[in-house]
Amino acid sequence: MKKNIIPVSVVIPCYCCSDTIDKAVDSVISQTVLPCELILIDDGSEDNGKTKTVIERIRESNVIFEKINCTLIFLEKNSGPSGARNAGWDCADGDYIAFLDADDSWHPEKLRIQYDYMKSHPEITLSGHKSVYSKSRSHLHPVTNSFDIRVVSKFSMFISNRLPTRSVMLKRDIPYRFLFSKRNAEDYLLWLLIILNNHLISYIDLELAYSYKRDYGDGGLTNSLYECHRGVVDTFRKILEAKKISYPLFLVLLCFSYFKHFNRVFIFYFLKIRDFFSIRI
Repeated sequence: MKKNIIPVSVVIPCYCCSDTIDKAVDSVISQTVLPCELILIDDGSEDNGKTKTVIERIRESNVIFEKINCTLIFLEKNSGPSGARNAGWDCADGDYIAFLDADDSWHPEKLRIQYDYMKSHPEITLSGHKSVYSKSRSHLHPVTNSFDIRVVSKFSMFISNRLPTRSVMLKRDIPYRFLFSKRNAEDYLLWLLIILNNHLISYIDLELAYSYKRDYGDGGLTNSLYECHRGVVDTFRKILEAKKISYPLFLVLLCFSYFKHFNRVFIFYFLKIRDFFSIRI
């Protein structure tokens, strides 16, 4: 069956991801509607050319790219997710950008649902949706035509980053980008800058994206929890420096971020201890 092509550019940063990028791309080309282009950015991968070879093979071997444009970008030095996403964003042609990481995937209906919503609501600059952690890839489920969509408030965005990058679709021509030098919570900073500049953000209450590693503490490393916390604190400092929030509000957000960090550390160790004893039993 012939699929419709929509004016959405899909941007996927690739760093040493030769083992996972096929699954991510498969979830893009398996969409019920196809994006107008797929942009893969090799972010200076240091894996003896494995990632470069795989993404070149993907473009050459996939017949669906006769219908949509597949662009490969090779960065000489690793620039982190911000630099890689910006490189793809800057060369995109679609009216909208959808982001996906090389080790994540989408539900087949993701692009159709999200694009239809944004096209019918031109006042919305950015939309996101629910994303879930999954240990396996056997997670697909039918989506219902009845679901909630709500405009995200500034307050709720201060409380938590409710929009994982894998869930986001935004207008290509907005005058914002990921901060190049930032490697933790860089997405959170961009979403906050967008909403604090009075752009509307919406949340679609559907599970349309999947992550195969936890957002916090993946691999048993408490250091990743700390780095994520530092990234959030730095994000609040930057929006304070940009005069988007007051100093008293900054202090409140800072205290709340420390509370959340210690809560996550506690949960992390609780789960480790629980898993240890369950294995012993």
